[in-house]
Amino acid sequence: MKRLLFVLLLSSSTVLLSAGQIGDILRTASEMVGTPYRYGGTTPSGFDCSGLLYYLYGRVVPSFPRTSSDQSRAGRLVEKENLKPGDLVFYATGSSRTKITHAALYIGSNTVIQALSQGPQTGVVITDMDERYWKNRYVTSRRVLNPDVPEDKTAPQDTVQEDIPAVAKEKVIDSKGQEKTVVTIGTRRFNLLSWEDWYTQDQAEFGDKRERESSVLEDDLSDFEKWKKQNSPG
Repeated sequence: MKRLLFVLLLSSSTVLLSAGQIGDILRTASEMVGTPYRYGGTTPSGFDCSGLLYYLYGRVVPSFPRTSSDQSRAGRLVEKENLKPGDLVFYATGSSRTKITHAALYIGSNTVIQALSQGPQTGVVITDMDERYWKNRYVTSRRVLNPDVPEDKTAPQDTVQEDIPAVAKEKVIDSKGQEKTVVTIGTRRFNLLSWEDWYTQDQAEFGDKRERESSVLEDDLSDFEKWKKQNSPG
């Protein structure tokens, strides 16, 4: 009962923060890029995926939950096409396509910051939501911060927007003639690695799993048919 009340209270509203405060969260997140992955980690010495969000939001969102499944019920639902910097993005990276197992922070330009235990990059990294692997694993998004409250309500709106660091994503050709994705946050630039090989591997593993499950089901049905024949009258 207490847990149900906690979830209902957490899901009922967003926290009103100024653009400057949200900007601070995003800048702190970008400073964490390169931090190693650590299962159960919630500090700059090492993070897991939900631990990173807990570190960033726990100080400003009352009773912010620790696990990705609980975090996916915080605040309010926001559609993928309406994401704003500071929103939370959730993925299913396990064998199920619907069970949330992973959480990330949306920073703008269809990119997220997240803590990864495996992939072409590990630890706290920036990834492209347009990669097929992440498109295939996306489940939902939530908004726990209201970005519409200015620090100074008399300040011009364009000044307020400057408090949130600009994020730009672009394709560039490197010295070897290969295309790469580069993300700029303020004055910092990050090279993003491709997830295409991981997408191919993921699809193959998922197909193999479905085939094994189908085979087990057919075996079960076959055994049932044998039992019916053996136990049918006459």
